[in-house]
Amino acid sequence: MRIITLVENTSVSELYKAAHGLSFYIETRKHKILFDLGPGKLFLENARKLGVNIADVDTVIISHGHVDHGGGLGLFLEKNNKAKIYIQENAFRPHSLKMLFLYFPVGLDKNLEKNERIIFTGSDLVIDEELLVFSGVTGRDLYSRSNRKLYEKIDGKTVRDTFSHELNLIVSEDGGMLGGKEAPGKKLLLAGCSHSGIVNIADRAREITGDQITDAICGMHMMNYIITKPVKIYVEALGIRLMEQPIQYYACHCTGLKPYKILHDIMGEQIKYAATGSLIEL
Repeated sequence: MRIITLVENTSVSELYKAAHGLSFYIETRKHKILFDLGPGKLFLENARKLGVNIADVDTVIISHGHVDHGGGLGLFLEKNNKAKIYIQENAFRPHSLKMLFLYFPVGLDKNLEKNERIIFTGSDLVIDEELLVFSGVTGRDLYSRSNRKLYEKIDGKTVRDTFSHELNLIVSEDGGMLGGKEAPGKKLLLAGCSHSGIVNIADRAREITGDQITDAICGMHMMNYIITKPVKIYVEALGIRLMEQPIQYYACHCTGLKPYKILHDIMGEQIKYAATGSLIEL
């Protein structure tokens, strides 16, 4: 499979614009997928430059109900007339970021909620033999403290976000003959911001697949961290924990470059970075 980063906070080249957000194009034997749509039109601009035809996309997954991941949904619906869009059933709740005593909206466009192409998911949903989405991650091991600023409104009451609206994707691809030998299959985990904690999300993915996750592309929601001694200890603990499993990680978006450097110092080539314009072939 091929994964092209259409939108991410950084870029491999000045040719591709970067923005605070995320969008990946994934091409498998059966599907052409967009995982997230970034904050607006940038996914369209970079897709054209990278040779990706948005009209050909057949499946969209929105990882959670924040605008930097689903802000391009309205534009996508205009440019593509066939793809099914999978969103967790709580994603259109009003979501906000609290700064001092003010709440700033960061949610999806509520006007799009009733679009007939949107499929709302509960916990786990098998789309077909290649694609499975899941939410309902309840573990809180190595949970990001940056989550404390994020809220949602339920029944008119503003409460701290539990991220029940996070939706993660597992892409499975069977092995085949390579150089006269049978190549192993791949099971790729994609998570947007990993608000529920990448350790907990990966553990749930391994449980679903029978411990077969081979690769993971994800944000890790640490970008606002000032690297104090306690933060450094936290990031180091995360790196050590991620190394316990033979999973190749690709960090992005809200991981933050400083935390990523700490992770890379610990994990070496077991973790790489997926900037805008990058290509991953599995």
